[in-house]
Order: sequence, then structure tokens, then C-alpha cells
Amino acid sequence: MNSTETDFARVASAWQEATLLYPLYSALSREFVFEVAPCMVLESGIDVPDQETVDEAREWLALLDGRTQVHQLRQFLQTTSLADEVRVRARYCGGIWASRSRRIRIATRLIFCWCNSFHLPRLRS
Repeated sequence: MNSTETDFARVASAWQEATLLYPLYSALSREFVFEVAPCMVLESGIDVPDQETVDEAREWLALLDGRTQVHQLRQFLQTTSLADEVRVRARYCGGIWASRSRRIRIATRLIFCWCNSFHLPRLRS
């Protein structure tokens, strides 16, 4: 693969993650009244974005990340049907946006949230 193909693949992957996460983040913004305008590039339904469009989507997602407190994320993950494993993994447990330390910190919180949201039977000794 040459560098142009690699760049295109990276942009396409980032766009796919952003479009997957947008409904989740949009609902999070509405639920906690963050007063953030919708991301127009993600609303537009663009199929093949350029780097500038992907950067704008990243900025919007980062803005929401910055406004979301841990307790809000925990509550939202426990109550929404939008927070399926694919979306959450795309954002917090991998993906191109997350730094290693951020992935570890947030993955630990998400595991705690998920474990607490399931009503698992207790094991008998």
C-alpha cells in the first residue's frame, strides 16, 4: 500500500468510528443538556470525507469528551440502549483517538459500569 492509500484508509476508518459514535454522543449531549450544537459534518451524511471533515468531527467528539463527567457517563451507559459494545469499544477501548493512559483509565471505569449494570446471580459456595 502506498502512502495515499494508507492515508485514505486512515481517514475512512476515523470517519467510520465517528459516524458510529455520533448517535451516542448526540444523545449524551441532549440528556445532560451540554448546550453543544450538533456536529454538522456528521449530520450531513457524507460518505467519503476529506481530512478536514474528519478533523471537525474529532473536535466535536473531543468537546463532548471534555464536558462529560464520569458519573454522567456511568449513568448514561447504564440507561441507554445506544451504548452497545461496538460503539463503546470504538471510542474508549481502542480507536485512533484514545491515548494508552486514557484507554486504560476509561476501560476500567466502563468495566465497573457494565458489571454493575448486569444483574448477575451470586455464586453459592
